[in-house]
Amino acid sequence: MRKALFLLLKLGFTGLLFYFIFRNFGLATIFSTLKQANPVLIFIAAILLLVSLFTSAIQWRLLLQAQGVLLEVWPAFKLYLIGHFFNNFLPGALGGDVVKVYRLKREIKRGKEALAATFTDRYAGLFVLAFFALLSSFYIHQFHHIEIETNLFLYIALLFGLFIVSLFFFFSRRVGGFVYGVLLKKINPFGLRDKVAELHDFLHTYRESGWLYAKILLISTVTQLLRISVHILASRAIGFDVPVVYFLIFVPLIALLSSLPISFGGLGLREGLGSVLFGTISPDRALAVAAQLMASLVGILVSLLGGVLFVAERKSPRSL
Repeated sequence: MRKALFLLLKLGFTGLLFYFIFRNFGLATIFSTLKQANPVLIFIAAILLLVSLFTSAIQWRLLLQAQGVLLEVWPAFKLYLIGHFFNNFLPGALGGDVVKVYRLKREIKRGKEALAATFTDRYAGLFVLAFFALLSSFYIHQFHHIEIETNLFLYIALLFGLFIVSLFFFFSRRVGGFVYGVLLKKINPFGLRDKVAELHDFLHTYRESGWLYAKILLISTVTQLLRISVHILASRAIGFDVPVVYFLIFVPLIALLSSLPISFGGLGLREGLGSVLFGTISPDRALAVAAQLMASLVGILVSLLGGVLFVAERKSPRSL
């Protein structure tokens, strides 16, 4: 009952977001813009997104290997595609992560290792996005002294600072030991502290391989650049031409905030945030909304491949 209510609230919130978006910017205007999109650019965007999912699967596979979980490339890629499908049709943008962890727990009994690898995979992507936003906003701050962008640079710098702090918290044995052994020594509601502390033990496994950090950083950088390129191409396809540097600032912020589990697949959040952020540099906020909606549609289109694989597995079950 509680899950059903939670689901209905998210569905209602997603619908409410789109109601305000379409009321403010015009449903007919937005869809008229989408219909005029350049199909060649949309096709290229879809291919780049598919490539980014493959590189993500390679990254996730490396993290699993470090935990002693061995997957071939195709099963890892297939599971990642299925996860991407559920990312678009479950609340927030983390539903696919839950599916991937559940599958590995069910089929090979390595749920905790899968959780550690999936968490680190997601964390690496968000860290790189925050770094892109910091570098790009610093560039804007240095060469284009506009008040709103100066303030935005400070906010992004604070956000990246929080990522640095969290890096020590998640991957430092000393910091983890202090938090769990001292600060939270007498605080353990429902055994939650012990469960999180156990997850930390799995995360610390990655400290044993310095080269792994370099590989993950490189792959994650390539992956996130591909994802940002999807937004750029989707925007260009409908005539929304703004300097690339702003995509490096705004798309990471949109990705970070749309990960919040308050709407289906981040839908509505991405479009609303696009109008706010890109609206600071472009007078045509309706076009900014259409650009984000087009990027979302590309993501949904590509995710259907994962849906097909999921249905095929249901009809002919196979182990990983």
